[in-house]
Parts: sequence; structure tokens; C-alpha cells
Amino acid sequence: MAKLFLQAVCRTLILLVIVSLPQAGCTGKKKQHILDANVPGTTGKEFTGTWWNYYERALTSIDGGFYHEAVKDLQQAVQGNDFDQWQFETPDKKIIDYFPHREMGIIYYQKKEYNKAISELEYSLESTGSDKAYFYLNQARAKKIVRDGLDHSPPELSLESSTARELTSSFSKRVKGVAKDDTYLASIQVDDQQIPMVPARKSHVFTIDIPLQQGENNIRVLATDLTGKLSEKYLEIYGDRQGPLIEIIETTSNREEVAVRGITSDAGGLVSLKINGRKWPVTGAAEGYNFKFTQPLDTITITAKDRTGNVTQATLWEQDLADDSSGVDEQLADASSSSPIPTDSPENPEISSPTSLSNQPEQFENDPPYIYLEGIVSESETFDDSIVFKVSVADNDGIHSIFVNTEPILLRNGKKVFFSLLEKLAEGRNEFHFIAFDLQGNKTDKKIVITRKITNIQQTASRMRIAILPFVRQGNSELLQQNIAEQLADYQIKQARFQITDHRVNEALAGKLTIHTLHPPSFEQTAGDNLDPAVDGVLDGTIKLSSGYGEIVARLIDVRTAKVMAINDVFGKISAPHDLDSLLQNLADKFRRDFPVKKGMITAINEKEVTINLGETDSIKPYSRFIVYRESPPFLHPVTRAIIESEPEILGILQVTTVQENSARANIIKSDHRIQKYDKVIAR
Repeated sequence: MAKLFLQAVCRTLILLVIVSLPQAGCTGKKKQHILDANVPGTTGKEFTGTWWNYYERALTSIDGGFYHEAVKDLQQAVQGNDFDQWQFETPDKKIIDYFPHREMGIIYYQKKEYNKAISELEYSLESTGSDKAYFYLNQARAKKIVRDGLDHSPPELSLESSTARELTSSFSKRVKGVAKDDTYLASIQVDDQQIPMVPARKSHVFTIDIPLQQGENNIRVLATDLTGKLSEKYLEIYGDRQGPLIEIIETTSNREEVAVRGITSDAGGLVSLKINGRKWPVTGAAEGYNFKFTQPLDTITITAKDRTGNVTQATLWEQDLADDSSGVDEQLADASSSSPIPTDSPENPEISSPTSLSNQPEQFENDPPYIYLEGIVSESETFDDSIVFKVSVADNDGIHSIFVNTEPILLRNGKKVFFSLLEKLAEGRNEFHFIAFDLQGNKTDKKIVITRKITNIQQTASRMRIAILPFVRQGNSELLQQNIAEQLADYQIKQARFQITDHRVNEALAGKLTIHTLHPPSFEQTAGDNLDPAVDGVLDGTIKLSSGYGEIVARLIDVRTAKVMAINDVFGKISAPHDLDSLLQNLADKFRRDFPVKKGMITAINEKEVTINLGETDSIKPYSRFIVYRESPPFLHPVTRAIIESEPEILGILQVTTVQENSARANIIKSDHRIQKYDKVIAR
């Protein structure tokens, strides 16, 4: 702040000299600058010579194209207040968004005076951030770099991960890296995700999680500088969430011993194979190993582990081994290794019978394959976000093919097949179809339904509840005919960070809840009379379209205190509806990042006030709310014996009053009087 004060003093002295000098006008035919309150580029009767009057008049001059006059007024304004800022309260109690240095920087950019533009825009951003200032600062820097020939090489891109092919069983890959440029970086993109980076900078350290699909994943990392030069790198990752296949080809037994022949294989490579706890020799990273052994007639356990840690265990029971003495001939083994059966239609996948096998000898039995999933019932509920299926499929005459949700399990041979599969669970209902065909075309279809429950404190219904008001529109464009508030609400709903109320707010309610000042009259009473008491905040804003550019400014206001919790703006070129959609999505992303769903605990309590172990480093803001809860111990599922998480017990609601670096103080605004130290909290 001391640095800004010294800069402000120096700039004021310089501006006093500048204002006293004659000003050069813009080139071309000069427009008439008249004093008419109803015409852009003019002022009205209320002009009293205050610094905010000069600023307001400068804005109308800019709208009218009178840049010379606008600069003069902006220079007068900064003598009274030299700091750009949102929601500034003037001495006469007016609330304005005040950005004189930003507006001067934009004018200098338009006049191609890039050094002056950069200086003014950088000074504006030292005071407070605005997307419009970032946009024009990048533009001015890019023009200067090209004009002066400063850009000599593309960005340097270094990734923490090796670019060699990687195997993983994870559902996502954390990509970490550093990008550098001899001038300025403009953007960093990982796959289809943009790394937030404002303003442009010479180097940037980034971390981002990218979802992985089963099988091959090629992640592209792209760094671009302000002049368009780019560098890219690729990460090759194989997502392997399927455990090794264990296929039993033949078993023969007598009264005292059993001989077992089979194959274990894995697309990512095996690391170990154990038979009844004894290690089987496995070397290198081969995809498959044949095994053949003779054991005393008893239960046999075969365990295989692949390079990503997936494990499959096959158990051959003594009674099954004793009954299976015929084996499987080579003709059967060859037939079972044929190609997987394609699906009929990607849109509505129905896996058909293997008609190519319809001419198999009639001596084969007609019983379909048997599918068994260990510890899984046909319908169940869980709080977990993933599940491991332990699958075995058996058929006396041999298995032709296996599918899980239309994806083939690639087989070699076998009449008994074992594998494991790690699957991610979405919130709500998850259906899994396990389908198996034998060599005659007999089909078994086993459907499993797993409903993933979300604990009450993690549900969207427990998040901050927001009402979005109609935006004030400025400009003349068909794009302004769109329902901006409704489009923004749709993006917020998709993100599931806030609970969005019915955003089709009627005009009467919107009129009563016009929030453009820090002190709206009777705000709490008005809100209480017209809104559901559960509404925590309202989001209102303005959208301005002019000369092919769009600016959207939105404010999130706390209902109970009428205080502004967060202000965000977006700015960019708009020539089509998708450009506006992009700006609105960016705006929704900013509010989501402003209010992360953080978990913490109460570290101190004093009557109606508590201290929590979250603060500025966790992006906690004043007036934000937290749920206080207490966890209950988990319990065992009576059938599957899986550990089930219990619903947390909600004890109350907190509202933050003051925020420090690593802690925050909050008032207890709702409680059942049982809140204690060390109870847990989660952002609402």
C-alpha cells in the first residue's frame, strides 16, 4: 500500500504539469463537445467540479468518441482519487465502479501509444483486478512486442511427468509443469481445460487434474505467447483399471490330485503370479503367462497382480475340481479365442448372439454361462465414489466372449474366467451389464444397479442458495435479447457449486431488490418479505455491448447484511452467441473459484462466536457460511460386508465475520446448542 501511495503522489505531481499544458486533439474531423445531459460525450446540470463528476463526464465522453476531452477529465479525477476500485462510496454517498487509469490506458491503446497504455493499465491492476484491464494490457503488450521485435522464441514448456508412456489405475492424472517465455505467456491449455492466468506473465507454474478413460489417453499440453508462438508436449497414459485375466483352460483330477492348465494375462503387463501363496516365476513385463501344475486335490487359489496394482484372485474349489475330469479339447480352445462380438448399434447397444458359432456340434449342452460377482447384490447403495467388481464366469463347454457395458473383455482361452474391474460411480443410479456368451451362442445377461448416495452435507441442496436477478443491459444488439440471468443460472447449475433458486424472477420482485448500492433501503426487510428465508444471496449485474466487445459485471450480495461478498467481471470480443456463452461460462467459473467447498474444524468457541482453521489462503471470504457437523462411525453392510459411511449429524450454521491468513471468526446464526470445539465445518 505504501508503494501505491508513493506512486500516487508522483503521478499527481506529473498530472498537474500535464493538465496545464495544451492537449493535442485526435486526428481527423473533430466532433462537437456540447453540454447536454442527454447526449453522449456531454455533461448535465449537476456537474459541480468534484473528482467523481470529472470521472462520470469522462465516461460519457468516451461513449461519444471524445477521447481528448475524456483524458483531460480523467486526469482531473485522479487528482482527487488515484486508485481504481470496485464499489467506491463517494463523499455524497454515491456508489460507483471507479477505473480512471484503466480507461486512460484503453484510450492510449486506441491511439497506439502502447507505452502509456501499458503504464496506465498496470497501475490500474495494482489497485484492483478487472478483466477489461487484463484484456487491454495483453493487447497493448502484444502490439508493443510486435512493433519493437521483442519476441525471439516460442515458450519453454517443462512437465514434471515424464513424456514416456505411463500406466495408471487412477481416474485422473495430475499434470504439473512450468511454462516460460522471453516476452509474455498468453495461455496454457491442458487437453480442453484452460489454466486460469491473468494477466499474461513471463512464467507460470500450473497444476491441473485431467480425467482419464480406460485404455489409451493422449494429453496435450499447449503454451502460447502473446504473439501466437506456441509449444506443445504430449503425455501418453494408459488407464488400466482391469485386473489380470485368469483363464482356466483344463482341469483333470483323480482321487488324490488335480492338474490345472491355464493362462494369466494383462494388457499392461504382469508383475506377480502366486498359486496357493507360492510365487510363480514371472520375468519382464510380458502380457501373458501360461501355467500348468499338479496339486493335491484341494481348494486352489491363483492370485495375479499387474503393473498398476490391480489384483485378480481365482478360487477353484475342491468339489468343482473333483467333478471336472473331462477337460477341454484343442478345438474348443481355438474356437474360444475368436474375435469379440461387435455391438449392433452404438446408440442403443444390444449385444447379439455369436451367429458364427451356430453350427457347433450338437453334443454341446444348452446351459448358458454362469456369472458370479463376489460380494455384490443386484441392487445396492453406497457412499463410495468407486467400486471394484470381482468377476468369475464359467461354462462347461467354454466361454466365447464377455462384455461389461458393451466393452469387450479380451479373452484367449478358457471355460472359467476370472477378472477384477475398478469402476467410477456417478452420483445417483449406476447400471452395469455383465454379458457372457458360450461357444453355442447361449447368453447370460446380469444387471447390477448401484446407487451412489451423497452425504447430506455434500449435496448441492446444502450449498449456498442464490437467486439471480435480471441483468441491466446497455447497448444495442440482438444478443441483448437473450435472457442473460437464465443462461448464467444454467452454467451455475451445471457446476453444482451453488443451489440456484428459480431464476425466472418476476419483474415486481426484481424491482424491489435492485442492488446497486452498498446501503439499499430496507434491504433486509424487503428480502425477508419477498424471498424464501433460505436464500443466502442474490446475484445481479450489468452487461454492456459496444463496438463488437462485451463486458459483464456481476455482484454476489449477502441477503442478511446487504454486503457485497464478491465482484467478478468478464470482457472480450463478441460477434456471435457462442462468444457470449463463453463469457458467461467464464463468469460462472470465477464465482465457483471464489467460494471453494472447503472443509475444516472449529478450533475455539466462545458463546455465539467460533474460530475455524480456514482463512485467506483457503479463499474464505467475509459473510460466507459454513455448516457445522459431527461424523458418526461407519457400519458394515449386512450382505456385502462393505464398510458404509454414515450420514453426518448437522449441528448448526456459521457466518464468517473476519478472515485472517489461516483462520476465520464466525458467528453462530443457527444451532441446536451442542456445537463444540473440534466439530467439523464445510462451506455452504
